[in-house]
Amino acid sequence: MLMKCENVRQLLAEYRSDILSPRKNREIEEHIAACSDCARELNEFDAVMALVESNVPDYTPPQGLWNGVYNKITSPEQPVPVFGKIQQWLRIPIHAAGVGAAALAIVVGLFFSPVHQSPGSDLRMTTADNRYIQAHAYSVSQSPLADRAGYVSLITFSQESEDEQTH
Repeated sequence: MLMKCENVRQLLAEYRSDILSPRKNREIEEHIAACSDCARELNEFDAVMALVESNVPDYTPPQGLWNGVYNKITSPEQPVPVFGKIQQWLRIPIHAAGVGAAALAIVVGLFFSPVHQSPGSDLRMTTADNRYIQAHAYSVSQSPLADRAGYVSLITFSQESEDEQTH
Protein backbone atom coordinates (compact mmCIF):
# COMPACT_ATOMS: atom_id res chain seq x y z
CA MET A 1 0.00 0.00 0.00
CA LEU A 2 1.41 3.39 -1.03
CA MET A 3 1.72 6.29 1.41
CA LYS A 4 -0.36 9.42 0.87
CA CYS A 5 1.33 12.36 -0.85
CA GLU A 6 0.82 14.60 2.19
CA ASN A 7 2.64 12.14 4.47
CA VAL A 8 5.53 11.72 2.00
CA ARG A 9 6.00 15.49 1.63
CA GLN A 10 6.16 15.89 5.42
CA LEU A 11 8.91 13.24 5.63
CA LEU A 12 11.15 14.39 2.73
CA ALA A 13 13.67 16.19 4.97
CA GLU A 14 13.95 13.17 7.27
CA TYR A 15 14.24 10.89 4.22
CA ARG A 16 17.17 12.90 2.81
CA SER A 17 18.80 13.05 6.28
CA ASP A 18 18.69 9.23 6.51
CA ILE A 19 17.01 9.21 9.91
CA LEU A 20 13.93 7.19 8.99
CA SER A 21 13.58 3.48 9.55
CA PRO A 22 14.42 1.20 6.61
CA ARG A 23 10.73 0.34 6.25
CA LYS A 24 9.72 4.05 5.98
CA ASN A 25 12.56 4.67 3.49
CA ARG A 26 11.26 1.83 1.29
CA GLU A 27 7.68 3.15 1.45
CA ILE A 28 8.79 6.66 0.44
CA GLU A 29 10.94 5.32 -2.41
CA GLU A 30 8.03 3.22 -3.70
CA HIS A 31 5.72 6.24 -3.55
CA ILE A 32 8.21 8.54 -5.32
CA ALA A 33 8.66 5.93 -8.08
CA ALA A 34 4.90 5.90 -8.66
CA CYS A 35 4.05 9.62 -8.05
CA SER A 36 5.54 12.26 -10.35
CA ASP A 37 4.37 15.17 -8.10
CA CYS A 38 6.23 13.83 -5.06
CA ALA A 39 9.30 13.06 -7.22
CA ARG A 40 9.29 16.67 -8.43
CA GLU A 41 8.91 17.86 -4.80
CA LEU A 42 11.96 15.76 -3.79
CA ASN A 43 13.99 17.21 -6.69
CA GLU A 44 13.06 20.76 -5.62
CA PHE A 45 14.00 19.92 -2.04
CA ASP A 46 17.37 18.58 -3.21
CA ALA A 47 17.97 21.76 -5.30
CA VAL A 48 17.20 24.03 -2.34
CA MET A 49 19.47 22.03 -0.02
CA ALA A 50 22.29 22.15 -2.57
CA LEU A 51 21.85 25.93 -2.86
CA VAL A 52 21.95 26.34 0.92
CA GLU A 53 25.01 24.11 1.30
CA SER A 54 26.89 25.98 -1.43
CA ASN A 55 26.22 29.40 0.14
CA VAL A 56 26.67 28.67 3.82
CA PRO A 57 30.28 28.62 4.99
CA ASP A 58 31.50 25.61 6.91
CA TYR A 59 31.29 26.62 10.54
CA THR A 60 33.16 24.83 13.28
CA PRO A 61 31.76 25.41 16.77
CA PRO A 62 34.18 26.72 19.40
CA GLN A 63 36.25 24.15 21.23
CA GLY A 64 34.61 23.05 24.46
CA LEU A 65 31.08 24.00 23.39
CA TRP A 66 29.75 20.46 23.56
CA ASN A 67 31.40 19.81 26.93
CA GLY A 68 29.85 23.01 28.29
CA VAL A 69 26.41 22.02 27.02
CA TYR A 70 26.79 18.51 28.44
CA ASN A 71 27.93 19.84 31.83
CA LYS A 72 25.05 22.31 31.96
CA ILE A 73 22.51 19.58 31.18
CA THR A 74 23.91 16.99 33.59
CA SER A 75 24.78 19.26 36.54
CA PRO A 76 22.28 19.34 39.39
CA GLU A 77 20.01 22.35 39.35
CA GLN A 78 21.27 25.10 41.62
CA PRO A 79 18.66 26.88 43.76
CA VAL A 80 17.97 30.42 42.64
CA PRO A 81 18.43 32.94 45.48
CA VAL A 82 15.34 34.87 46.54
CA PHE A 83 16.67 38.10 45.05
CA GLY A 84 17.28 36.24 41.78
CA LYS A 85 13.68 35.02 41.79
CA ILE A 86 12.46 38.58 42.29
CA GLN A 87 14.64 39.74 39.39
CA GLN A 88 13.22 36.97 37.19
CA TRP A 89 9.69 37.90 38.23
CA LEU A 90 10.28 41.59 37.48
CA ARG A 91 11.62 40.80 33.98
CA ILE A 92 8.03 40.17 32.91
CA PRO A 93 6.81 43.59 31.76
CA ILE A 94 3.36 43.34 33.34
CA HIS A 95 4.90 42.55 36.74
CA ALA A 96 7.35 45.43 36.50
CA ALA A 97 4.54 47.80 35.46
CA GLY A 98 2.43 46.63 38.42
CA VAL A 99 5.25 47.22 40.89
CA GLY A 100 5.88 50.65 39.38
CA ALA A 101 2.19 51.58 39.58
CA ALA A 102 2.01 50.44 43.21
CA ALA A 103 5.11 52.45 44.12
CA LEU A 104 3.69 55.52 42.37
CA ALA A 105 0.38 55.13 44.22
CA ILE A 106 2.20 54.94 47.56
CA VAL A 107 4.31 58.02 46.81
CA VAL A 108 1.29 60.01 45.64
CA GLY A 109 -0.67 58.89 48.70
CA LEU A 110 2.09 59.89 51.09
CA PHE A 111 2.70 63.33 49.60
CA PHE A 112 -0.78 64.42 48.64
CA SER A 113 -3.11 62.91 51.24
CA PRO A 114 -4.08 65.36 53.98
CA VAL A 115 -3.52 64.46 57.63
CA HIS A 116 -6.89 64.46 59.34
CA GLN A 117 -7.08 65.75 62.86
CA SER A 118 -10.31 66.14 64.72
CA PRO A 119 -11.09 69.83 65.30
CA GLY A 120 -11.16 69.65 69.11
CA SER A 121 -8.08 67.53 69.65
CA ASP A 122 -5.00 69.04 71.21
CA LEU A 123 -1.65 67.33 70.77
CA ARG A 124 -0.05 68.92 73.84
CA MET A 125 0.49 66.71 76.84
CA THR A 126 -1.36 67.47 80.05
CA THR A 127 0.03 67.23 83.55
CA ALA A 128 -1.84 63.95 84.07
CA ASP A 129 -0.26 62.51 80.94
CA ASN A 130 3.18 63.52 82.14
CA ARG A 131 2.65 61.96 85.57
CA TYR A 132 1.42 58.71 84.02
CA ILE A 133 4.44 58.55 81.70
CA GLN A 134 6.81 59.27 84.56
CA ALA A 135 5.29 56.59 86.77
CA HIS A 136 5.30 54.02 83.99
CA ALA A 137 8.86 54.85 82.96
CA TYR A 138 10.06 54.62 86.55
CA SER A 139 8.41 51.23 87.15
CA VAL A 140 9.71 49.80 83.89
CA SER A 141 13.20 51.17 84.45
CA GLN A 142 13.46 49.03 87.58
CA SER A 143 13.23 45.78 85.57
CA PRO A 144 16.60 44.12 84.92
CA LEU A 145 16.25 44.12 81.11
CA ALA A 146 14.99 47.67 80.71
CA ASP A 147 16.72 50.21 78.55
CA ARG A 148 17.31 52.71 81.32
CA ALA A 149 18.76 55.42 79.09
CA GLY A 150 15.60 55.53 77.00
CA TYR A 151 13.34 55.77 80.01
CA VAL A 152 15.49 58.37 81.73
CA SER A 153 15.36 60.55 78.62
CA LEU A 154 11.57 60.10 78.49
CA ILE A 155 11.24 61.15 82.10
CA THR A 156 13.49 64.16 81.50
CA PHE A 157 11.41 65.17 78.47
CA SER A 158 8.19 64.80 80.48
CA GLN A 159 9.53 66.97 83.28
CA GLU A 160 10.70 69.67 80.88
CA SER A 161 7.30 69.65 79.19
CA GLU A 162 5.54 69.92 82.54
CA ASP A 163 7.79 72.81 83.60
CA GLU A 164 6.99 74.68 80.38
CA GLN A 165 3.25 74.27 80.96
CA THR A 166 3.41 75.64 84.52
CA HIS A 167 5.42 78.76 83.58
